[in-house]
Amino acid sequence: MASSRFLNTDPDTAKRQLWHRMSGKYRLVRRLQHDQIINGQTFTNRDIVCPTDGESEITSRAPTNEQYQGEMLQTSTLRLVTLSGIVDMRTEKRVFRLKSGEWSVWNVQDGEGDVVGNKVTDLDLGYKIEEPFQTTSGLQQEASLRAAQQPWANENGVNFLSFDFYMGAQAHFQMYHRIDKDPGQMTMSGDEYFPLAGGKMV
Repeated sequence: MASSRFLNTDPDTAKRQLWHRMSGKYRLVRRLQHDQIINGQTFTNRDIVCPTDGESEITSRAPTNEQYQGEMLQTSTLRLVTLSGIVDMRTEKRVFRLKSGEWSVWNVQDGEGDVVGNKVTDLDLGYKIEEPFQTTSGLQQEASLRAAQQPWANENGVNFLSFDFYMGAQAHFQMYHRIDKDPGQMTMSGDEYFPLAGGKMV
């Protein structure tokens, strides 16, 4: 490998490396929004000022279920501003779990204690990891964790989910979640996470 900043091309090794590099603080930029309910009113992506800035922190913690060997809590805060001037501060949470080297992502229940809720989906590598390649900014390498069963259906509609990682030059990761509802109706959330000083991705 060109540098310890990059991932091994072996899939199992790469998934473990990604796990150990996720924790840290990030600057969050949300470029696309799912529908949001603010003061009892539904606002679509077209109604909210984008991009939306925020912060996110991913912290390792002791697994809350003995079946899992690793657990990380992601807490994100966002300042939503509608085109009509309404301001709403949001806190969003999710949990990542690791079992026998395999990832999964879970909801967090409302209330105290950050209790893990329902599983969203298992995650697996979306494509073969290649060696780093040269860009105008320097060496870069890409990887993607995607829903293992993609798409999948739930009460919200048909879902597509991916976490896309960019190692090396301009290191960061992105999260995209698309929901197809009735024919012709779709919402999508698109986040970018840029590691702050001291993060393990840089």
